[in-house]
Amino acid sequence: MLYSAVTVISLIVLAFIASISGEPLPSLTFTPPFEHVNSAGRRQISESFTYGGATDVKKNFIRLTPDRQSKRGFIWSQQLIDRNELTTILTFRIHGQGKKWFGDGIGLWFTTEARYQNGENHGFTDTYTGFGIVLDTFENVDHKGGHKDVTLQINDGTKRLTDFHNEVKSGCDASFRYHTSSATFDPVYSSSRLRVKVKGTAVEVQVDSNNSAHWEDCFQATLPFQNDWLRRVSFGITASTGALADNHDILRVQSYSDMKDHEVLVADRESWLHSSSKDFPTLFENINCDQTCKVAVLDKFVTNFQVETEHWFELLQEETENTIAKLKESERENERKILALTDHMTSIMERKIGQKMAVVRSNVNEKIAVEIEGELTEVQSSWRLPFFFLLVLIASGVGVAYQKYRKLLKSHLY
Repeated sequence: MLYSAVTVISLIVLAFIASISGEPLPSLTFTPPFEHVNSAGRRQISESFTYGGATDVKKNFIRLTPDRQSKRGFIWSQQLIDRNELTTILTFRIHGQGKKWFGDGIGLWFTTEARYQNGENHGFTDTYTGFGIVLDTFENVDHKGGHKDVTLQINDGTKRLTDFHNEVKSGCDASFRYHTSSATFDPVYSSSRLRVKVKGTAVEVQVDSNNSAHWEDCFQATLPFQNDWLRRVSFGITASTGALADNHDILRVQSYSDMKDHEVLVADRESWLHSSSKDFPTLFENINCDQTCKVAVLDKFVTNFQVETEHWFELLQEETENTIAKLKESERENERKILALTDHMTSIMERKIGQKMAVVRSNVNEKIAVEIEGELTEVQSSWRLPFFFLLVLIASGVGVAYQKYRKLLKSHLY
């Protein structure tokens, strides 16, 4: 839709003023910048929310999971909703390097679980009582119940994850996942919104896929709980990655006590202002943009610059860390390969040396045997000749003695 410059400027001023005066529920709301840092050096979301797992709080956004496998992160309210009516607007950004394969998504939970419970259900337990809105970016063909990008889960405490997978999905489809390397991706403007309205047991969900203040109905449902059940419920957000991954970023959460609260419109005006800020350089020069208008334009320009700078710095840092991790893993893999090759070569050398030594021993033994046999032959030859001469001498002596004996015998006879 096209607007005149005067209309745009008027809306900018109204949005700027309204954004200052708007008062959502503080115990169920958080918005950037997140500037408070605790004694441990961790940025805090607010006094009303805790976080953990892979969640990393930046100045201008909260990253539930990085674009890495097997990560889980959560944000959880520390106070009960304690009212029968609530409207919550979640502004988020799901994006990553994957062109075709990515996942798994974000879960928005309204449950009697007072604290976060870890599990396989998009980072949350499946044994809860309440309902959840799942923003599912991976279409699993094994789930008999089909697929919806936005899915309603209702659990009375008896259902398990397989039940959710197999039951027919209640929800709608919406395009809210961004490819980081795409030319159309912009960390300032690439975001989406989800609006959840709860009144007693009635639930209504709407989606603003590109954060342009244009809501599309997703579904309506009736919850199987008591009319005042919401008073005993806490609120949380989770995300998870498995074999596939994505960046799951939460930009803000705004909650209001009345479904018709005029402050809900404030959030839409802020969204419209944000979407229109692409044209701020032109609007700034417009003669109809007075001092208040220029302040709003400059304020938004600075905020956008900070958001963009932080995003690209974070992306560069993450890519650098990932490259270093890959290099270290490659180094460890090379070390394993070198060690395996060394062990293999050592085994081959030991086997060849063993075979060579066996041949050498055989040759040495054979040579020794030949030498010993030769020496024995020589020894045998050396004692045979003297023994022969001795026998000859003995025989000669016996012969001479016998002749003398004959002569002596004859002399006595005659």
